[in-house]
Amino acid sequence: MTAPVRQAHMPEGTACFLDADRHDRALVVRWETSETGSDIVILSLWRANECLGTFRLARDEVASLLTTLSAGLAATTR
Repeated sequence: MTAPVRQAHMPEGTACFLDADRHDRALVVRWETSETGSDIVILSLWRANECLGTFRLARDEVASLLTTLSAGLAATTR
């Protein structure tokens, strides 16, 4: 299992997960307040020092994402 990596230049509350197969890629997860004032989670995919793209997940959708990840983890645990 890939553990989060904490890099010195990353803001507090940010986690970096290294790709299991491609070690030059990482998923960065951080909380932010959007321009409208609502809390969102920013998921960004990085290759080396280049951001390849971002996805903004609304706060009220985070629980559903966690449920999906937990169900997948439970289904694959032997």
